[in-house]
Amino acid sequence: MKNLLRGEKGIRLLSVLIAMALLSLVGVAALYALGTAYKALSLADKRATAESLARSEMEYIKALPYSELPDSWSYDIPGSPPSWDPGHNSLGGHDNYSALVSGEHFDVNGNSTIDENEEDIQIITITIEHLGEVVITLEDYKVNR
Repeated sequence: MKNLLRGEKGIRLLSVLIAMALLSLVGVAALYALGTAYKALSLADKRATAESLARSEMEYIKALPYSELPDSWSYDIPGSPPSWDPGHNSLGGHDNYSALVSGEHFDVNGNSTIDENEEDIQIITITIEHLGEVVITLEDYKVNR
């Protein structure tokens, strides 16, 4: 009878070791999943912020009278504000973000010359960067109406 009990003790120890190994694997997998979820959330937040900044800057440009915009222009935020608004040099508390905004007449015909009918259309490009990495580029048109 004592021999049988000794054999069971060995099986119990082996069962406990296997259970601990399985729990360890589940724990590592759960931690890995949490890390991946955190990275995905961080990336989504960065993209949403960049899109919001780009759309805000696009609305700023579209609200300007067409006559105030030169033929070709560009500016950086923060850095070199636009010539028509020297006070416009902030992205509203988003310190790690920067924007490059540019505009030029849109060549509808693709012939490298701006015709009369093309003088009233500009293509606006806004590129938002986060810590030097491009996050989003937004393009739209401004028409003289």
